[in-house]
Amino acid sequence: MTKVDRLWVLGQWTFLAGFILVLILVSPSHDPLLPAWFGIILCVLGPIIVAFAVRSHRAINHSVRVKVGPSPDPEKKLVDCGIYTRVRHPMYFAAILLLLGAAVWRGSFVALGYVGLAVVFLYFKASYEERLLLQTYSDYPAYMKRTGRLLPRLWR
Repeated sequence: MTKVDRLWVLGQWTFLAGFILVLILVSPSHDPLLPAWFGIILCVLGPIIVAFAVRSHRAINHSVRVKVGPSPDPEKKLVDCGIYTRVRHPMYFAAILLLLGAAVWRGSFVALGYVGLAVVFLYFKASYEERLLLQTYSDYPAYMKRTGRLLPRLWR
């Protein structure tokens, strides 16, 4: 893992730790925007999406090992099947759903603001990662045109 990769991973863990602290320390709103059950559904969808992403990795690269850092492994093939036909970064999408779900479930407007910051962080991380992927995989530009970055592209 490169030094830059380690910094991105440190950023991820920092955001997660901060989010957990917000959930624990900040009182929930008395008037939540959405019902708690909606947050629970989002929290359940996150790990399901991760499972689909891992399954797609396994189908293409015959391994369940998924890197945490943004630098691609040039020895592995580009994963463009399964959930990756709709979204280029399903792990980030799953993280957004999980954070959003926890914020809604808890009924915390502060946590919702934190989710917004996490989305911005993941957008920049995905942008950095995609610059590396463009250098590694010649078919990545075509793949980018037919899929969403952080949110699934449901139409083509």
